[in-house]
Amino acid sequence: MKWYISESTELPAEVDKDSSKEYVYLRKNISEKIVDDVTYYTYQECKIPKDQYDTYEILQQTKADIDYLAMVLDVNI
Repeated sequence: MKWYISESTELPAEVDKDSSKEYVYLRKNISEKIVDDVTYYTYQECKIPKDQYDTYEILQQTKADIDYLAMVLDVNI
């Protein structure tokens, strides 16, 4: 996934499924700065085609499950 830097004057959602007909936007590392009484948000963002997002969610959950089991079983992966 290719992450790029974006900026907005509105606090972005970490997962945005609604603003585009084609993509789901993922955002991370959101930081806030105030310049001349205006709040700006800077963040990393990537986009995933909507028809591939379900697969992405499944992979993320599978990774989280594996990480949890490795922690519980005290296994180094």
